Amino acid sequence: MASAPTDRRLSKRYALQLDLEYRVFGKGHSIVTGTTKTINISSSGLLLAETAGVVKGQLVELSIRWRPGARAVPGVTLEVLGRVLRLDAGGTAIRILRYGFNIREGPSPGPLPS
Repeated sequence: MASAPTDRRLSKRYALQLDLEYRVFGKGHSIVTGTTKTINISSSGLLLAETAGVVKGQLVELSIRWRPGARAVPGVTLEVLGRVLRLDAGGTAIRILRYGFNIREGPSPGPLPS
């Protein structure tokens, strides 16, 4: 009888579907921008849904609309700088290089455009 495959991930993944904007950089400036959703998040990486124009190895900047939990604070974004590890039918995997929260004063922005 075969045993179940072992999960080799270092960090626990959380299934959070959050809206985000992304920017991909090349030669010092933004070359691709878009919107998508997270599929899951861990302390070391993210898995994103569709990301048009993204290539393995590129640096990507993510601005994630943070709203989990009943005490969500309007105007909070999770800003992430990462590197694209892989792209396949399951999504786009990003390794987190740096991250931080940004809190905007004032009313919460409206929904992201579709």
